[in-house]
Amino acid sequence: MIKIRTIEELEADRSRQRKTWIEAGKTEDQFYLMLEGADLIRANLIGADLIGANLSGADLSGADLIHVCLIRANLSGADLIRADLTLSDFSEANLTEAGLIGANFYGANFSKADLRGSNLIRANLIRANLSEADLSGAYLSGADLIQASLIRANLSGADLSRADLSGANLSGANLTGAILTGAKLNGADLSGADLTGANLSEAKLRDVRIKNTIITQSQYDELKKLYSHEFMSGFKPE
Repeated sequence: MIKIRTIEELEADRSRQRKTWIEAGKTEDQFYLMLEGADLIRANLIGADLIGANLSGADLSGADLIHVCLIRANLSGADLIRADLTLSDFSEANLTEAGLIGANFYGANFSKADLRGSNLIRANLIRANLSEADLSGAYLSGADLIQASLIRANLSGADLSRADLSGANLSGANLTGAILTGAKLNGADLSGADLTGANLSEAKLRDVRIKNTIITQSQYDELKKLYSHEFMSGFKPE
């Protein structure tokens, strides 16, 4: 098993792998770092270049990964519990079924990333960019998504119970069947979002922007008991 704790060790392993790759007759421009199942527990890799790396099943729990570039990286099934990934770039990365409980993703970029079934319970995603990310079936209970960008994100079937989405941009997002029980949506933008079948019981909706927001007729009938006619006019029951 590969064991890495410092960026110097990472670069040494990269050099070793690249040499083996070239000696095998493969072209260097197709080289990618192979760290499947690697032990990177509490590693200090601040600012590291892990573009396109294969980290599937790797253990990065408690690692310091601030400002790391993980564009198109494969982190499926990886363990990033309590890791610090502030401002890291995960755009187009594969994080399916990754363990991300309590991780710090403040300001991180997940644009078009695949997070299906990932565990983000109590994760810090404040001001994170999750635009067009696939979070279907993800676990986000208690997660902090204040001012996060979730434009056109797929959150179908996701568990967002007690999550804080205050000021988040969910315009055009797919929230069909999502669990939003007790979630804070104060000041969030739900314009054009699809909330068909979503559980909104005890959700906080103060100052939410509602425009062409899709819900079922039964959802509409329940919500109109709690909110003004002006507020309800932004919904599009189907």
